[in-house]
Amino acid sequence: MKYKIIILAVLVQLSLFSGCASSGIALGPKMEVNSYSEKVIEAEKPLVLDISCDSSNIEVYTWEKNEVKFEMTKRVRGVEEEEILTQKLNNFSVDIDKIENNIIFKSEYKGKDKNPIDKSVDLKMYIPKATETLNLQLDIGNIKFYDDIRGVLNADINMANMEINRFVGVVNIKGDVGNVKISSGKILGQSSIVKNIGSISVKTELEEGGNYTFKTGTGNIDLMIPKESKVSFESVGELEVNEFNDFSYPTKAKVETTMGKIGITGY
Repeated sequence: MKYKIIILAVLVQLSLFSGCASSGIALGPKMEVNSYSEKVIEAEKPLVLDISCDSSNIEVYTWEKNEVKFEMTKRVRGVEEEEILTQKLNNFSVDIDKIENNIIFKSEYKGKDKNPIDKSVDLKMYIPKATETLNLQLDIGNIKFYDDIRGVLNADINMANMEINRFVGVVNIKGDVGNVKISSGKILGQSSIVKNIGSISVKTELEEGGNYTFKTGTGNIDLMIPKESKVSFESVGELEVNEFNDFSYPTKAKVETTMGKIGITGY
């Protein structure tokens, strides 16, 4: 019962932040000002993307162009007059750079009052399907991949939810609070998803011979893989179901939760 209460409290907090950050609806007497800009950069192969944001809701799309497009919306909310809030938009620092095949994006609010709910740079990215490596660092917010993505995904997400429609490649995700969901695809090689607080839901194929870690301190873990998969699962925590009971396969997956439930099923 205790862990259910903790999980519920965390999810409520995340939902509140998500609603405030993405909808732009002011709470109480607060009002919002925002400004929009965009930038397109030619992409070189093999493309490496480095994205770093302190507070943001990030949406990722893929396209056939050899370009990366950033659509940025700076948002400030507060009880001050509109003119003062508009001036605070100047406190955002947004840097976009390109070094050979590496495209770097960094956003940060440098004002004194850094309430992450009230200051954010929401970002839409359009990236080539043939992206080699995507490195993501986000302190607070949400990340959602709407289209298929391939390559290597490294994500350091402190207090953020991540949702991926379809992923093929190596994935390494770590962070403090927030849920992670992958709806389809194939995870390769040595991959891991590790959160301190948050649920992990993954429906995917696993590469033969791969080595995987799915771990959370507080939260549920639900793994769904093809029924014919030859994977040896090691579970630590309260196991509700494991439909894969042969532990002799070279493909290894460790599944661990300290306070939550584990479900491993075939589809």
